[in-house]
Amino acid sequence: MSLLLFIAGICVGFLAKYLWDTKQDKNLQFKWWQYLLMICWTLWVGFGIIFVVLSLAEYESRAAGLAALIFGGVAIIGFVVLRALYLRQNSIPAENKKSSTIA
Repeated sequence: MSLLLFIAGICVGFLAKYLWDTKQDKNLQFKWWQYLLMICWTLWVGFGIIFVVLSLAEYESRAAGLAALIFGGVAIIGFVVLRALYLRQNSIPAENKKSSTIA
């Protein structure tokens, strides 16, 4: 189990570094609550993966399948909500297309 946690930590570290570099390259700005939501989502996904892998290692395929459905479903819903919040915050209202011309 400790080897699994070690490998998961390495993967999370590489992923965090990649996301931070992408954030810096694209000049993205996040608020504190967005960081908090991202951390909660990442922990949820990480715990879900670890639970599924450990359940499979103990030959508990039913528990692994149900956990994958529960953790995966909530993770997908959470991702969609986070994405919608981010896009709503950064959306630019369309300009008024009507132009007044003097004849």
